[in-house]
Amino acid sequence: LTPGAPLLTGRDPDTVRQPFRATGTDDDIVGYTYVPGREYSFTNVVGSIPGAGELANEVIVIGAHLDGVGRQAGMDVTLGADDDAAGIAAVLAIARHFMSGPLPENRRTVVFAGWGIEELPFGTRGSEAFVGGLTEEARQRVAYYVNFDLIGHYGDRGKLEVLGAYPAGTDEAGMEFSASAAHSIVEGLADRRGLTLEMDEPGANSDFEPFCQVGIPYVFFLATTDCHHLACDNLESMDFDALPSVIQVGSDVTLALLVEPDLATTRSDFLRGHAAQTDPDTGESWGDCR
Repeated sequence: LTPGAPLLTGRDPDTVRQPFRATGTDDDIVGYTYVPGREYSFTNVVGSIPGAGELANEVIVIGAHLDGVGRQAGMDVTLGADDDAAGIAAVLAIARHFMSGPLPENRRTVVFAGWGIEELPFGTRGSEAFVGGLTEEARQRVAYYVNFDLIGHYGDRGKLEVLGAYPAGTDEAGMEFSASAAHSIVEGLADRRGLTLEMDEPGANSDFEPFCQVGIPYVFFLATTDCHHLACDNLESMDFDALPSVIQVGSDVTLALLVEPDLATTRSDFLRGHAAQTDPDTGESWGDCR
């Protein structure tokens, strides 16, 4: 991969590292080994494949988080095989796949990222540092964010959730909005790799949030598990039979995003369409991320 992310300002373009610092509050720190009020250093890891043709100036970012909850006070150590080593495996596998074969001649630049921190007590400070390191002009160039978190347990629910992907509709003001690009792409996949894909739900509590908060559309792949943040989140509990197919679906969608002719139109609609969605069980709005 080309080191670094061409979007970030004030950085050596030849490094894969984006260092940042974060401080947790007293409430955040409870139950963790961090010291309240102390500033800690973390690092995002980023690399890219330059785009080509008319779409080269636009960017797709693919990310997962590098940390796990580890050992919390009074709990067994949580190794984090699913949360989020599996997501990092997806990012690396897609990068290797894209590097190994010819890509379309007209395509967006793609940035691969491992976020230095996502779990409490700091939360999504890694992806926040990346988005915060972009100028407004650079943010406008990011056409989509693709998130992988908790993708290693397809067999637990028998479905891969494609979060943030919603159909076309009408908002409260009667204005029509288009389907999210990810929804349209998934609907059109001729081969879903033998998996059941479920859409029409929002993402929550992961690294897509800083992107969505500045108006960047997202798609979040999730195959959830009862082992979340528990000691059973280990290699033995992983669904290795389905994981390659899950990653292949993520790769299929990402490749389609690289070449989708007009993501600017769906981006302009994204927050309005996102906010117009409601949970069918609770009636609550998805919100506009801002």
